[in-house]
Amino acid sequence: KQSYEKIVADYEQSLELMQSESALQGPAHSFFNRGAVMGLLARTHLQSRNWQQARQWAQAAIAESGKSLTPKETYVEEWMHPTAPLSETLLELTAPLNTEGTGVSSSVSEYFRVLNIGTAEVGRYVLSADITQLFEADDIREELLIVQDRSTQTEEGLQPRAYSFTHKYQDTPGTPVIRLSEMY
Repeated sequence: KQSYEKIVADYEQSLELMQSESALQGPAHSFFNRGAVMGLLARTHLQSRNWQQARQWAQAAIAESGKSLTPKETYVEEWMHPTAPLSETLLELTAPLNTEGTGVSSSVSEYFRVLNIGTAEVGRYVLSADITQLFEADDIREELLIVQDRSTQTEEGLQPRAYSFTHKYQDTPGTPVIRLSEMY
């Protein structure tokens, strides 16, 4: 409990001290701003089960951010963009570019990317069937899945089984910290 209290105190103090303009150049979504801090306060209160405070800070983040939820019409396109953040991103750790400016030296994609190994594409993480079965028929998130059959050892021997990987993070995006959709 004391840790959460200290985190909240730090975030609240940052809001008091925060300037409206960044002292550094770079993408605005890569710097702490009032909307992002308010969103992080909402998340912190949510984790510590302070429901009223979580709601208050979430509403403040929505109002302060000036952002809108990613429209359904561009949702898949935005997630599949190789480097740009979603339009609803409040804070992202932008991946550092290599010296040529053509790629990044580290990224969240290292964990979720579908890798080409020989002639096979292999993902490190799979979305389990119990999750995909929860999707409704028109759930747009299904459009972000890469479904591939993989040989899987079963009681009947080696059998093809469908595995779902994500299209998200397939190139060199930054690491999302908080998005507007998390405030709803």
